[in-house]
Amino acid sequence: MSAGAASGVGLVMTANGIASLAIGIYLAMEVEVPLLWSLAVVVVAFVFLTGCLLDRRMVWIAIVLGGSINAGIGAFMLAALSENLHPKAPWVAGPLGFLLGVFASIWEYKDAARIARGDD
Repeated sequence: MSAGAASGVGLVMTANGIASLAIGIYLAMEVEVPLLWSLAVVVVAFVFLTGCLLDRRMVWIAIVLGGSINAGIGAFMLAALSENLHPKAPWVAGPLGFLLGVFASIWEYKDAARIARGDD
């Protein structure tokens, strides 16, 4: 395994971890699921997203789910952070955060897409 492939796998694992943590934090804070159940969901989500990387045909599941969650994180975080700045600020910050999340997901999952295409 080359150094580039190792760093690509690291980025994909980081993206999976961020997406899993986002699900757990959302469940604990917004849905008010008990903390232990939220932690269990984090572990299950991470294992599922990482397990999708084992089969070339299932990599797209991890890319779509993880990328969507990561894009949503950016949108909700920037919109929430900008609420106190101006009444219309969340309408600008939300889409901007979504775009930042999309670009971050593309950067993190680009090597996973190469695996899915069979280029590796």
